Amino acid sequence: MAFQQKREELGITSLLSAAFIYSFFGILTRTIGFTIPVFFAGTLRNILGCILLGSIVLLGKKWISVSRKDLSIIALRSLCGLIGFVGSYYSFYYLPIGTAYFIFYGVVAVAGFIVGSIFFKEKVTVAKIAALLLAVIGLAIMYLQRIQTGSIFYMIFAAISGVGTALWNSVSKFVSDKYSGVQLNFLDYVFSLIFFMIISLTMKEQWTFAIPPTLWLANLLFVFMFISTGQLMIYGFKHLESQVASIIMLSEVVFGVVLAYFFYHEVLSVSTILGGCIIFIGFILPELFHSSQKK
Repeated sequence: MAFQQKREELGITSLLSAAFIYSFFGILTRTIGFTIPVFFAGTLRNILGCILLGSIVLLGKKWISVSRKDLSIIALRSLCGLIGFVGSYYSFYYLPIGTAYFIFYGVVAVAGFIVGSIFFKEKVTVAKIAALLLAVIGLAIMYLQRIQTGSIFYMIFAAISGVGTALWNSVSKFVSDKYSGVQLNFLDYVFSLIFFMIISLTMKEQWTFAIPPTLWLANLLFVFMFISTGQLMIYGFKHLESQVASIIMLSEVVFGVVLAYFFYHEVLSVSTILGGCIIFIGFILPELFHSSQKK
């Protein structure tokens, strides 16, 4: 029991760490924009990710033979990750930021809750429902003044990317007991490389290496961000219920607001602080309820 509690605590710490690191997504997105074609930039990131993670797997002799069924699950996860990334990248760029954040993260939380119920038979409790409601209410309060009507296409795109992200987060639970996080991440990069390269070539993107050094650095930081968060997410979702983990990942919104304050001097309004506090209460509520039950 104590060992399980320890793993759950480490899982929570892993997800909070992943949320903090991933909150730099908006900053890197603003830095790169569309100066580097999206899928060409993704192809470069995936090539480097394959080299780095492949080297770790081979040198550490951590490779385990993958069954055809598990390979299809990993490929599906990569496809969901592609949808999540591309959808969020475009919607965050073309929609008012408040609208994009509210739709994307709201759908991630709700979809993660549904995925946990359907695919992993996780029990729906009053504490979890209350946590989900608090999380959505917190999001609404944070972005209420900044939610505007945008392009219906990109609003739908933001919602679809939220579903894709929720699935990418949770699908790893099907195979994380069989393979190391490094191997799963490596295979994720292999499939992502294939997907990104095919789309880039199909769209006839311009493959140019005459790119300013700051953009090369930003794209490189993207690689390390995805590798580190990928490892942390696999571990966190492995040891926590998908429903709870999905709500914990909303802390990324809170971290993102704090980073926006430091990097872009965006004002922290009363509604932003209040909404962030409500989200924080939401993701610790299930854990508090679980601890009180044990006592």
